[in-house]
Amino acid sequence: MTVNSERYVTMLEGSVEPQLRWLGIDPTALHFQQDEATAHTARNSMAVVREMFGTVISRFGDIAWPAQPPDFTVPDFFLWGFLKDRVFRRHIMTIQELKQATVNKVVAIDEDLQRCAYGNFQTGLQQCIDVNGGHLTDVIFRK
Repeated sequence: MTVNSERYVTMLEGSVEPQLRWLGIDPTALHFQQDEATAHTARNSMAVVREMFGTVISRFGDIAWPAQPPDFTVPDFFLWGFLKDRVFRRHIMTIQELKQATVNKVVAIDEDLQRCAYGNFQTGLQQCIDVNGGHLTDVIFRK
């Protein structure tokens, strides 16, 4: 099932908020961080999140998404797309086939390609250091 704004709001209102309150946690006292997925940043989603939580860390939130989001890591900016391209070149029928195909493709990643991916990651980390943890204005993150 694809998560859209309506489903996201339903989950927040029907599950997240009641569970927090059941645990004795006031959501308005929390900092809530979400990524920049369209379902999360749609106007109606943001309105609900702003009303529900004290501080919102998100695109269009009270605090901008951090300069080094999780998709800056090697698995996110390289590995998942690489594996998806390789694994799904053939039709996968079962979860076990998917697991085995994924393991096979990971094991087969060329050492030079690994060095290149980690080198790019290290370059990105150095850029973050150079701007003292600030936003990287010349880097565009694409999903």
